[in-house]
Amino acid sequence: MLPEQNKSPFWRYDFAQNNLLMSSYHLSEKNLPSYYNKLKIYAPEEIIGYPSSLYRIARYILDSGKQPLKPYVVITTAETLLAYQRVALENAFACPIIDQYGCTEMAFFASQCEYGTMHFHPEHSIVEILDQNADLANEGTGALISTGLVNQSMPLIRYKVGDRVSIASEKYDVSVEERFQLFKKLKDVSMMYCIKKMARLLED
Repeated sequence: MLPEQNKSPFWRYDFAQNNLLMSSYHLSEKNLPSYYNKLKIYAPEEIIGYPSSLYRIARYILDSGKQPLKPYVVITTAETLLAYQRVALENAFACPIIDQYGCTEMAFFASQCEYGTMHFHPEHSIVEILDQNADLANEGTGALISTGLVNQSMPLIRYKVGDRVSIASEKYDVSVEERFQLFKKLKDVSMMYCIKKMARLLED
């Protein structure tokens, strides 16, 4: 859809994958009721999106006293999920909130388990850290270095992502995640937000 579009619908159907694709670009205050009403009618089992976009919908639901949407799960991705955003999403969607962590280059993938801990997926990449002495290590704190295992067209070898993480020495010892490496993200690649005159949140 065109950026200058100012009337609903702000979404398209992907019939092949049975998805409803909604525009984050058109999430202005004026358009939020259209998004909520469509989601209410569509009743998705799961919702996947940017934390900033989902937060705007969540704030509309909470501030206007609308009923929670209640999918089975909400999955956040592509941005850092902040604590206040998680609280709003939990209240507005009344379901578990699962955070993901990855990059467009497909160099690595991580997700949050049922206990709230983040884990790298070993089938997706080999992860290392570059410490303050410029040494590579499999654990500790430093710059995230990743070798992707799924991008066969253009594999990245020891790719410096730009984020700072702390990789634990121990592995998770319960549930099915027992072989997945624990980590904590300490610092993101710099991200800038701006508010345009039409009250849309844009990310650069």
